[in-house]
Amino acid sequence: MLIWGNSMTKMEFELNQALHLFLRTGGKKNRRNQAEKMRSFCREIQKQDPKISSLGQIGRKQVNEFWRRNNHLAPSTKLAYYYAINHIWQNILRRASSPPKSDN
Repeated sequence: MLIWGNSMTKMEFELNQALHLFLRTGGKKNRRNQAEKMRSFCREIQKQDPKISSLGQIGRKQVNEFWRRNNHLAPSTKLAYYYAINHIWQNILRRASSPPKSDN
């Protein structure tokens, strides 16, 4: 479902709202890189499963599928994605558990 014109989905809109304060504080370059990893993760989740339209619909199944599809990434890139997913999982979605990690 697209809102705010033809370029932004509901999930991207929710993520951008949640990232507003996150991007204003701390190390700017690192925060921008981490925010881009979060956006990339959400875009890939939506591309693989178009039925998911909101951040709250992302669960362990989608994260595990993401890791399986991106097994070819370098360990440092996997770690960067894990930190991004962890921020979404714990700070935006307010879940008490930790998200699944990559096998490597």
